[in-house]
Amino acid sequence: MKRVWIDGKHINDMATLHRLVSVALGFPSYYGNNLDALYDCLTDLFEETEITVTNAEYLKKNLEKGETFLRVLKQAADENEEIKVDVFPGA
Repeated sequence: MKRVWIDGKHINDMATLHRLVSVALGFPSYYGNNLDALYDCLTDLFEETEITVTNAEYLKKNLEKGETFLRVLKQAADENEEIKVDVFPGA
């Protein structure tokens, strides 16, 4: 099982978030660095993957699309049974 942790406290822009996620999950080089591409790559994963987001409130506060990012994670997990997503708000 692959485990990925995303700490919202340390992410201040969407480019950093996409870079972190794509490297951690081993997305292909043609990954589009946008939320549609994120959903597509997540729903194509065949390895059991656990994604844990801590300090999610920082993502929502600091990123224009932070809340949408979290929603995409959850939608992809609903679509792909190999993905489990845990989101913790933080302080």
